[in-house]
Amino acid sequence: MVYRTQIVAIAFLLCWFIMPSAALAGNFDGSRELVCAAMQTAACGYGSDCITGTAEDVDFPTFIRINVKKKTISATEEFERDVVTQIKNIKRTEGRLILQGVEQGRGWSLSLSETTGKMVMTASGDGEGFVVFGVCTTR
Repeated sequence: MVYRTQIVAIAFLLCWFIMPSAALAGNFDGSRELVCAAMQTAACGYGSDCITGTAEDVDFPTFIRINVKKKTISATEEFERDVVTQIKNIKRTEGRLILQGVEQGRGWSLSLSETTGKMVMTASGDGEGFVVFGVCTTR
């Protein structure tokens, strides 16, 4: 009996680890709300050096919520200001979820890997540009 239990456990583990990554892709496809952490940022101005560092260094929330169904991106409660941005464009392509919008005179774009949850968000305005690298998880 112990032998049979071990075989079932090994078979389960093998199935789990060789499961196609496409089956796992649903976690980051926009069907569920996401919470994302900004890991590294860069801010550049025309004619000046770029500043790299944390989210706080460029006045960006450390954690954001992405709700594709409601078409919103918002700062979590830890950020000192209530910030909600509308998602104007949503596209899924080549294993990526692409979100775009406009906020405070800046165009922004967010690219999210549907398999890993890694994201890159860029924003640009009049002579300035921002890049935020982060990672997301489902709620």
